[in-house]
Amino acid sequence: MSVIGLHTGLKALLSARYALDTVGHNIANANTPGYSRQRVQLGSALPVQLGKLLIGSGVDVGSVQRSVDELLGRRILGQRSLASSLATQRGGLSELEAFLGEPGDNGLGRLMDGFFDQLSQLGTAPADPIRRTAVVESTEALSARFRELASDMDRQGADARADIAARLGEVNALADEVVVLNEKIAETESVGVPANDLRDRRDVALERLAELVDVTTTQGPNGSVRVLVAGNTLVGAARANHLSLDTSGGTPRVRIAGSQGFVPLTGGEVGGLLRLGEELVPGLRTRLDQLARELIRSINRVHSTGMPTGGGFRSLTGASALSDFDGDGRVEDELLARAGLPFEVTSGALYVNVVDEASGALTRHRIDVSATHTTVQGFLDALDGVPQLSASLDASGRLRIAADQGFTFDFSRRLDADPDPAGLLGGARPTLGTGAAEPFALAPGDTLTLRTQSGGPPAAFTLTFAASDFANIGAATAEELADVINAHPQAQANGVAASVVDGHLFVQSLATGTAATLTVTGGTAAAALGWSSLVGTPVAGSANAVDVRLSGTYTGAADQRYTFRPTSDGTIGTTPGLQVEVLDRAGNVVTTLDVGAGYVPGTELEVAHGVRASFGLGELSATHGDRIAFDALADSDSADVLVALGLNTMLEGSGAADIALRKGLADDPAQLAISLSGEAGDGGLVLDLLALEHADNERLGGVDLGRFWDELVSDVGFEGALADSSLTASAAVLSSLEERRASISGVNVDEELVDLVAYEQAFAAAAQYLSVVNQLGEEVLNLL
Repeated sequence: MSVIGLHTGLKALLSARYALDTVGHNIANANTPGYSRQRVQLGSALPVQLGKLLIGSGVDVGSVQRSVDELLGRRILGQRSLASSLATQRGGLSELEAFLGEPGDNGLGRLMDGFFDQLSQLGTAPADPIRRTAVVESTEALSARFRELASDMDRQGADARADIAARLGEVNALADEVVVLNEKIAETESVGVPANDLRDRRDVALERLAELVDVTTTQGPNGSVRVLVAGNTLVGAARANHLSLDTSGGTPRVRIAGSQGFVPLTGGEVGGLLRLGEELVPGLRTRLDQLARELIRSINRVHSTGMPTGGGFRSLTGASALSDFDGDGRVEDELLARAGLPFEVTSGALYVNVVDEASGALTRHRIDVSATHTTVQGFLDALDGVPQLSASLDASGRLRIAADQGFTFDFSRRLDADPDPAGLLGGARPTLGTGAAEPFALAPGDTLTLRTQSGGPPAAFTLTFAASDFANIGAATAEELADVINAHPQAQANGVAASVVDGHLFVQSLATGTAATLTVTGGTAAAALGWSSLVGTPVAGSANAVDVRLSGTYTGAADQRYTFRPTSDGTIGTTPGLQVEVLDRAGNVVTTLDVGAGYVPGTELEVAHGVRASFGLGELSATHGDRIAFDALADSDSADVLVALGLNTMLEGSGAADIALRKGLADDPAQLAISLSGEAGDGGLVLDLLALEHADNERLGGVDLGRFWDELVSDVGFEGALADSSLTASAAVLSSLEERRASISGVNVDEELVDLVAYEQAFAAAAQYLSVVNQLGEEVLNLL
């Protein structure tokens, strides 16, 4: 009996001691992060049978267990990953909002408004040097802000990549730590002893892992855990697979050892940084580039077709160098559209105006450009083929255009004020035009005999047309006929020249006045040219050439070609019913201008789309085929070749990182090409530039420049607000889960003090019990 009692008392004493030690351990770690409260598992010992009695044998100490909820712990890991990702994104978005600076005086939106405001001021006084300087300064400020924003975004992207690399290093270190802890836990628990503190240390490591990446855990053998990252094994049975950063594709991606693909991380700080560095910042950076690129393209499309105050150019060199795409050492054989230019060259036309400085005569030349066929050499040849112009590439591969001495050139879409320099509509020279347009059904050996006279004896000569002069003599073109006539020695000697208007052939005597005549006296070609009824009838010159003048600015949406032709013969301002029909490119009559009796010569008449025409005193003849034609251009560079080559542009660069005012404009604001005519005080292009502010741009999704920027800024704000609200909700959920865990696993010092008193009393009672049992034993021995 005494043995049983001593054994029972000893177990009671030891169990109380164990409990007191555990309480002390709990109190000592009350503020230790990740510590889980421990409890000694106590249970009554099996009774001992003595005869017919079952005598209790005291208390058994089972083990020291942690107070944890494994399911709750896994939920906390997932919530930590989400909250950390949102917090990281919110921090990055806050930084973005800070350097966007909207709304603010240094915001890009305010600077764009300022740029267009200065243009508007310039429009009221185009010749004012102060206002030109203000436009230049506002352009420089706007460009600098674009470059600053691009630099800030690039830096934030680089910082995100650096942060990802640093955090991946921490992830790998934690993964290695979990591997070591797995081994120690397995070793400790293999002999049946719970590794409570080691498990707490592992849980702390796992929680930090969850803050860094989105992890899930599964239980392994012998108390180990397996850690998965986005479905990939980070920590296995005996080793860790390290994560690494891959930036080879231009955007940050994460790889894991032993796998070929990328790890699609979304949670944790790394997931948040990846979204910033892979999606949010690059997306905003791309849109900023898109805005800058369209601003450059739009402004340069207008500016490149304008003229500075001093008039046309004597030479121009492009800002963009052409590249040898196929690497054969020659740029000239490259397609112009694939020669490394910063902007696209499309199929269209470029109009080049050449002006004789002495006379002011303007000659307009059209150069067709095909995106799929025009080579650099072909374009050079076309420019070089324009009379009084030469084109070449400099040592850097940039296009250079130069005009001959006494000539200038430009690419303006302005109207030619004098559309009839040859006098084909009521001119002073004897002129005869074909009533019908090409082709002309000639036969080999056909002849045309002409006679001219101008105050002296008449001079006659015969032209003979050979099949070799034509591609198809049975369908001869007006250009072919004009070339044959102009090349004939007798025509040159007798002052006869030929020209073409819209497929109609014109033959003129270069002499002027009423004494000058031109007569078709015969020839088998007269019938094919429609001149049979005029054979033998002299066509006389005039003392007064009809001075046709154009004015205004063409406002049509597409390029157009207008033709003037009289409906009858008569004198301007005198003959009743004398009219001039205006035909469009398709041959449709657009309007009819009344220039007969009652018309005051020189009065402007409305033609179409802002174009006006006036007619001086003189004779018109429908019988002699009077006709002129002129181009009205909506876009003198529909191929965008000037923008691509950087010829006469206002801005340089191709995106937000390199946008800048063209070199030279800051030093000489007079070079701003805002004029259509080059005359002082002409700011004809300012309105076109101002229209860009509110013009919907297909490349910007159908919105204007300001709206595109506003949407970009709004998206940053929306993402920030979304991250804020999501982070608030996530933090609330995480706080609730941690409170629940604290109630289960946390150490409450007050409760531990209560347990301390209880186990202290139990210890004292057990000691007293042992003393009593010992005394009883001694008494029994004494009795014996």
